[in-house]
Amino acid sequence: MLHGNGQTGTSHTNSQLNGQHNGKHDGQPPVADATAKRTRRGVHGEPWRVAVVIPGYQRREDLEKLFKDISRLDLRGITLWSVLVDNNSPTPLNTISIPANCRVEHYRLDKNTGGAGGFSAGIARVMSGEGLTGEFDTPDFLWLLDSDVRVARRSLRELIKAAIKYKNYCAFGSALVDLVTKTTYEIGGRMNPKNGFFVPAAVGDVDKRKIIPAEYLAACSTLVRYDAVKKTGLMPDIFIHGDDVEWCLQMTRKTGMKVGGVPTSKAGHPLWSRKFQTWVRYYTTRNAYAPIDVCGFGPKTRFRRAGVDVLRAIGQIFTGMDELAELHLVGLEHAGQCKTEGHEIPGGMMKIIQSTKMQPYANLAAAVKEEAAKFEQREGRKPSIYVHPLMALRCSDLPGLRDQLEILGKLPPKGWNKNSEWLYWHHRSLGSHMKSDMVKGVLRGLFAGKADIAIVPTGRPTSWFRGTHNFLLTNDGWQLRTVETGDALKKGVAGFIRGLKAMIAIYRRPRTFHNLRPVPERVATAGAKNARSVEVKPAAAVATT
Repeated sequence: MLHGNGQTGTSHTNSQLNGQHNGKHDGQPPVADATAKRTRRGVHGEPWRVAVVIPGYQRREDLEKLFKDISRLDLRGITLWSVLVDNNSPTPLNTISIPANCRVEHYRLDKNTGGAGGFSAGIARVMSGEGLTGEFDTPDFLWLLDSDVRVARRSLRELIKAAIKYKNYCAFGSALVDLVTKTTYEIGGRMNPKNGFFVPAAVGDVDKRKIIPAEYLAACSTLVRYDAVKKTGLMPDIFIHGDDVEWCLQMTRKTGMKVGGVPTSKAGHPLWSRKFQTWVRYYTTRNAYAPIDVCGFGPKTRFRRAGVDVLRAIGQIFTGMDELAELHLVGLEHAGQCKTEGHEIPGGMMKIIQSTKMQPYANLAAAVKEEAAKFEQREGRKPSIYVHPLMALRCSDLPGLRDQLEILGKLPPKGWNKNSEWLYWHHRSLGSHMKSDMVKGVLRGLFAGKADIAIVPTGRPTSWFRGTHNFLLTNDGWQLRTVETGDALKKGVAGFIRGLKAMIAIYRRPRTFHNLRPVPERVATAGAKNARSVEVKPAAAVATT
């Protein structure tokens, strides 16, 4: 049960909405005297007030599922309302289906500002008391939710229980669960001081009786104290990736409080690695360094972090995806120049989306056969076809790939588990042996012959220079790219030199992080019905008390 002691007592009236209390005073200010009793909060007293902030761009089905989850929350002792920030979706989000017992304000922006801008707009809306929030007293907490997250019935309740218990914490994050495997892959996060990577503070099954101390929390599902938001400001204006990390890092320093993960609060969220990253590479590269500087890790950490993206760029060049390599390199250059705010990708996002659109695995075998026929007609011989052993051994991980390899006759042979070469691949992963794979990949490009057609995972060093016509496999499908060895090696050298210059610039740049915009002051408001660009869904109930 949720209960706790508040501060000064307040008198209440029931709202006209199903007789539910909306947290407002009855028109008379509370009498403050030294003997005023402390008011109990929660089930046996004044409800905890929680404003939910959800930025969204399209993802209509995800949002409808999320609001169904919200409608089923255990809200005993909690008053809840939501601000859905529409990041200028082509079809406005105020037409999605929302359960009757959800109180929602639709707040539409005139452009897509990304997750960072959407959260900031929603936070500012709540903190100012405009729109739907103006119908309630100042919220105790803001609950930040991604549009593609799924929350359990007790997700919010467990976060508030942690907030009641841990007074020296200002923000509380749910344990993030992979929607496919149902495993917990992150409970809070921390910064790796060596390379600046964002890593989980805890994973898997942990002691659920304690909070997990963290350095940052993913905004997938994070409950933040109102006063902490007021002291911290809005999120950095960096569109996407790293915005919640830097915001939490600055929050702990501005408030002197901690943040932590709550193992008992579960939230389902897609694992980022299950989707092939395209345009977002620019932001993951550009936005990596402000969190490093907030932590004060220094230039060596920035230099090592930059080196990772140089290698990623070279990997994309050597497998034929030059446009993705360019995103890494431009992101590094902009980071070195401290150009880390703004929304636009150089050259445009749609160009990247169109050029990297993947084909479904259902037509892979037909496409390989068609490419083989073209080669035979052109060269007068049948092409050699190479299938990466890891793709053959783990084809079941990519839905539909196994059937396509079977059509091509490229599944592992019988008795493969007695073959030392096949066993080598069976006992390793794509992410292991990176240094030796890079050396072998360059040597293949310089000296070894390669297949005419190769079916390989994209970007990885073990895929470099395996074939001329490469069918690149990703979690989202496949794409055909042609790689001429000499041309790719020249581009790789040029990319390395360009990347090295950016690394040096990042090393030399001053310690730089963003000045967070202050939140607006709460103002008197007549409610959502008089606010511009707002639609409030009718609700059967605001909360239970």
